[in-house]
Amino acid sequence: MSASPRRVRPWSLGGHAEPPRAVALLAEAASSLAARLGSALHAELRAAVLEPRLLDASALESLAESCAVFGWSGECGELAVLVDVTSAQACVGAALGADEPARGGALSPVEREVLAGIVAAAVSGLRPLCGEVRGEVPPRVAPGDLFVEFAIGPVPAASLGVALRPPALALPGEPIEVDSLAEVPMTLSVEFARGALTLAELAGLARGDVIAFDTKVGAPAVLKIGGQAAFAGDPGQRAGRAAFAVGEAVTRKAE
Repeated sequence: MSASPRRVRPWSLGGHAEPPRAVALLAEAASSLAARLGSALHAELRAAVLEPRLLDASALESLAESCAVFGWSGECGELAVLVDVTSAQACVGAALGADEPARGGALSPVEREVLAGIVAAAVSGLRPLCGEVRGEVPPRVAPGDLFVEFAIGPVPAASLGVALRPPALALPGEPIEVDSLAEVPMTLSVEFARGALTLAELAGLARGDVIAFDTKVGAPAVLKIGGQAAFAGDPGQRAGRAAFAVGEAVTRKAE
């Protein structure tokens, strides 16, 4: 790759050795990727992992100009596979059995189509880094994405980059279980009539005035929970307090 993203050691321990688990995941991804690429290209391949880097704006611009980019959705987030033109032509030439791959210039539609098939055959090898690969998505690469580059060889000699984007962060704290909400108090109210007044009529109200509502006599009242209509029913009293006999549930119209 011609770009030079800012180098980082995202799995370092106090500037010393990287955690064995991170090294193992990268090694597993490299081995799996090489095997799947080799199967697609009918070649015996090996893959070496270069130090992970964080993409910045300048590196991203350079990669966008020099690479074919393919987007995929993974169990642990999105990933973009980036292949520079020289590497792409080397892989396409190997796939087509060409004695000498094309060199230089932009990829032709046929080359890009063949390359897309090669990437699709190999992308599941990245499962150690992104979880199960679920399907193609529009490619998205942004500053701050973690960039891992694999050097593939010996023949064809190629470089394949992967930009990893984790899913949106979850809210902090423990997940809320429904049972934990059982004791949360809810405000109830009963609406037994509904009507409307003009602003002038409202301003002229005085003690002793009688308001005629639009609701017909005998129409069911409505129990509201948290301000939302929930049940129709009949108002009444029990033990000297206002009461409500619950009837049918109110179906809310889709907004």
